Amino acid sequence: MNNRIELKATLRSTDIDILENWIISKTTLSSFFPARRINNIYFETHSYDSVVDNIDGISNRTKVRYRWYGESNSNISDGTLEFKRKKNNEGWKNQYNVSLQSGKKERYTDIVRDIMLSIPIDKQLEFSSHSLPFILNNYYREYYCTVDNKIRVTIDRSIRAFDQRWSSYVSRKKKIPLPDIVIVEFKLDPNDKPLLNSLIKDFPFRISKHSKYVTSVFHN
Repeated sequence: MNNRIELKATLRSTDIDILENWIISKTTLSSFFPARRINNIYFETHSYDSVVDNIDGISNRTKVRYRWYGESNSNISDGTLEFKRKKNNEGWKNQYNVSLQSGKKERYTDIVRDIMLSIPIDKQLEFSSHSLPFILNNYYREYYCTVDNKIRVTIDRSIRAFDQRWSSYVSRKKKIPLPDIVIVEFKLDPNDKPLLNSLIKDFPFRISKHSKYVTSVFHN
């Protein structure tokens, strides 16, 4: 995937009416995809390099996650392994479709095996060093874009997370007490940054850095 700028804002859940009013009255944003629930399992190295690099502000870093769609209490299903790269304010993903044979067992040894069988050989080594299940999270995402489709905006709410470190199976037993927040993210090609400046000139919230993954770690 091509590089893109990713900027975020963190809102209190009680501010959602202000956000919706901004979308309706100050922008030409419109929904371009049905809202859905996203599920992620974040994998780590045994020294937790991904989260440490994020906290330390390392400009060139990678997160590894397995993503699928469906209700938060449903079984894990076929999805995508993502190497989410970040360099300064620009990000991109290497994505690989994964077919799971694990069924309802949801055992991590089976899931890791199925992922390894689904990704290219040159990515297997990288994943093998990031194959420790750490955090499971899920949230409800809404999708918007500008008329010219050059800026996409996502709104994530009802964010939940669960510690996976001491479980052999996908577990929703140890819930992490997260703040009740909403995350707004703007995604665009670096060449279209002037368009973003125009879009957010009346945006009623402060643009700031946020990682749902790191937030889950801090509140664990």
